[in-house]
Amino acid sequence: MSRIPISHKDRIRGEERHRKRADLNLSTNINNELVVLNNKIDTEIALRPLFDNVADLVSKSPARGLVVSTRRYYVNEAPVPNMDFIILSPADYGGVPDGYVDFYVASGDVAKNISNVLTGSMGGMRSDGADYTPNLQALSAQLNPKRSLYVDSTSFSLSGFILFNNGFKEVSHASNCVVTFLGAGEPSSTTKALYSINVDINGTSTNETVLTTTAAVTNKGGNSFTLIDASSFQEGDAIRINKHVCIITDIFGNVVYTDRTLPIRQLASGSEVSRLDVPNTNSRMEGPALIKFAPNRTTQYYGMGVRASYCVGITISNFNSLYNASGVAELVCCADSYLAGIYQKSPTSAGSTGLSYAGQLSDGNDNTAQNLRSQEGRHCASISFSHRNKVMDCIDFQGTNASYLTQHNGCRENTFINCDLVNCSFGVYLGGQFAGAGAVEDLADGDQSNIIQDSRFINSRGLYRMTRKNKAVNCQFINDTVTSFREVFVPRSNGESTFTIENCEIDIVNTICDVSVEFTLNMRGGFYSNTNIDTLFKGTVISNNIANIVFQNDPTSSELPFEGSLF
Repeated sequence: MSRIPISHKDRIRGEERHRKRADLNLSTNINNELVVLNNKIDTEIALRPLFDNVADLVSKSPARGLVVSTRRYYVNEAPVPNMDFIILSPADYGGVPDGYVDFYVASGDVAKNISNVLTGSMGGMRSDGADYTPNLQALSAQLNPKRSLYVDSTSFSLSGFILFNNGFKEVSHASNCVVTFLGAGEPSSTTKALYSINVDINGTSTNETVLTTTAAVTNKGGNSFTLIDASSFQEGDAIRINKHVCIITDIFGNVVYTDRTLPIRQLASGSEVSRLDVPNTNSRMEGPALIKFAPNRTTQYYGMGVRASYCVGITISNFNSLYNASGVAELVCCADSYLAGIYQKSPTSAGSTGLSYAGQLSDGNDNTAQNLRSQEGRHCASISFSHRNKVMDCIDFQGTNASYLTQHNGCRENTFINCDLVNCSFGVYLGGQFAGAGAVEDLADGDQSNIIQDSRFINSRGLYRMTRKNKAVNCQFINDTVTSFREVFVPRSNGESTFTIENCEIDIVNTICDVSVEFTLNMRGGFYSNTNIDTLFKGTVISNNIANIVFQNDPTSSELPFEGSLF
């Protein structure tokens, strides 16, 4: 084995010493430059004109181009950190200041707030329960994809709706924040929300440009669309084609290729195509600890918490509500977005017009809703006109309508995972658009390939009007109390129902079915036990004196689909 000469070793050691000295010198130089820069910034801040409060600032005439600061918002109140302004001419400002965040000064120039992170205090909000609707509206209008808002008020009221339509980095609230809604007499509606992202109070989009109303027919599984004119698009655009939201990856002529496939059967030739102008990618909206929509449960107030529309990659979390008359949180025409930590308690008794859902995914795809909770509401989680969504780790307690549902209008490949029901009276409705014998079940607007799995039905009704292309997997149906209308299966009254359940456990003392129509139970694996059988599987007997359940074995399974012998 050859050895490195001593002279070479000395040279290597010398080079190593030189490198370390150079690195040390570089580090020292950087530190020195940072010290100089910080001293310069500190000096600049120290030399800035400092006004005691906003009223003091607006009474003076600082020079144009000057950066100034105020110590506090109101006279003799707590300091507000980082409240900095630049003085601009009205022409350079380009509009009329709102009077809450930006202000005219005595000279007629404008003091524009330049803080990267706005706070409620910078807009004059206190924690005294008062109505700060115009203050919060002014703050929300200041946001952009690089500017955030932290609502540091812990108690305030709103009499109107807050619109976020410029894109934003993050909106968050103090952890113990309580908001009281003062909108008495407002009707329950799905087109406007207390916090509305990219949709104004009339339900009009503020975040999309409709480019054409015609797209070529595209078969299920395709990821490209042929448009009449694709010249207005470019790679990376977020677009909506009907209720399918995607990102453009490539364009050849008028053929647009996207980042995801189409799960519904086809798009009609009259499809609407639009570009999402500010898709709020990676934006975060973190809600208040509680929104109080009404003083009690019987007073009908409008009550929807937050509604985000035309977004890609937005996160909405921690919105809790009391006495809401409509939904707490909803994603509309969104993709790759996230709902989390949504809770509704005792929604207003709204009869057939009330929606009262904790979370809803509408007209979009590839979204996730997690940790939704509902008590005494109509729905815990709802999916409408949407596909490839996941709803996870939810619980519905004493629900009065479908706890988890697809709205039988084209919902495909949605999955409900670990979604529990406790003392709920309606059950889970994964419906299909199926209108009787001989009808075509595979309609373009039918619900298919939707699954509820790893979930528990505790003293609750089970599966409602399920069709054969939706199923339950690894679920438990547990009922230890004889209760009316808490049966496991509820078939359709005017068409075939096929309940496909895989590896599910049924352990009840109640009725397995209480409707006198025939249906099919395809039970693959799993366990069945009923300790209070007074008819065959405690199912209803129909007119020809036979049980209305048709059992089917899975031909691929060697297990019996239920415990013991059938006959």
